[in-house]
Amino acid sequence: MSKKIALRLHPFSLRDTLECGQFFRYTKVWDTYIVQSRDRIFSLRQEGDRLFFEGVEEDFLRDFFRLGDDLESIVARVDQDPFIHRAVQRYRGMRLIRQDPWECLLSFLC
Repeated sequence: MSKKIALRLHPFSLRDTLECGQFFRYTKVWDTYIVQSRDRIFSLRQEGDRLFFEGVEEDFLRDFFRLGDDLESIVARVDQDPFIHRAVQRYRGMRLIRQDPWECLLSFLC
C-alpha cells in the first residue's frame, strides 16, 4: 500500500530533483521512479503537491529530499543575479538531494 506526504507547504518537483544530473540511481517506469539509495530500494510518484512512496519511511524521504530546509530563505540568498534568477524560476521545486558522500562520489566517477 502506498503512503503519501502532503507537500502543500514545500515547492517540490520530483522530476526536476531526480533528473537534473545530481543523482543517477533511479529508473523511471511510466510515472513512477524506482530509486536506490544507501541500502534501500523504493518507489516514488508525484501527483500535484502529493508524493506517493513505497518501501521506505517518511523520515528517510524528508531527509533525502531535504524537505525541512527553508527553500524560500535559500532562494532569497542566492537569487541575486539575472542568470541565477532565471534558473531559480525555471527549477523552483528542485531540491538538492542529501545522499551518502561515498555513493555520490562513486556515481560521478563511474
